[in-house]
Amino acid sequence: MPSINRIRVNNVKYNFGTQAYDDFVLRMYGKNTLYDLANGGGKSVLMLLLMQCMIPNSTLDEKQPIEKLFRDHVNTVIHSLVEWKLDPSDVKDGFRYMLTGFAAKQASSSSTNVNADEETEGENADADSGNGTASIEYFNYCIFYRNYNKNDIVNLPLIKGKERISYRGLRNYLSDLARKDKNLQVFIFDRKGQ
Repeated sequence: MPSINRIRVNNVKYNFGTQAYDDFVLRMYGKNTLYDLANGGGKSVLMLLLMQCMIPNSTLDEKQPIEKLFRDHVNTVIHSLVEWKLDPSDVKDGFRYMLTGFAAKQASSSSTNVNADEETEGENADADSGNGTASIEYFNYCIFYRNYNKNDIVNLPLIKGKERISYRGLRNYLSDLARKDKNLQVFIFDRKGQ
């Protein structure tokens, strides 16, 4: 069974923008891990974000959907990544690691009336649930690699200096990476069912 090697959450503000996971990396290396914080410290937010890498638009609690992070325009683009160390029996062509990623932004006004299973310009848009949350656009991606490299979970360029990569910028970067770097396998998914 694959094990979680490292996780990364980037550019996520919560609790009305008073707290943040700026560029948080947790190195678990497949070991059991305990993450202990006070109430309101961000444990549930972290779990919610990590779940998006496997089951996009999933929730821990119906009152706390992922869209809530975009309420009041506190967040622009959020990123959640999980790096898996594959079992030897799952390694193909020497690819020992699989990175699963999630990128989301607030939906543009032209896509807010789209159903969750329909695409808007190649991106998934989830409609406003009517409870004061914003609708979002998101995509998921997988990167397979053999060893740590300049595009692994820690080095994927989500930040350059003080500049954060845009939603479209990351998508374009990953598309280029899929074509140019033959040492990686890159897949981008626009729909939950993919």
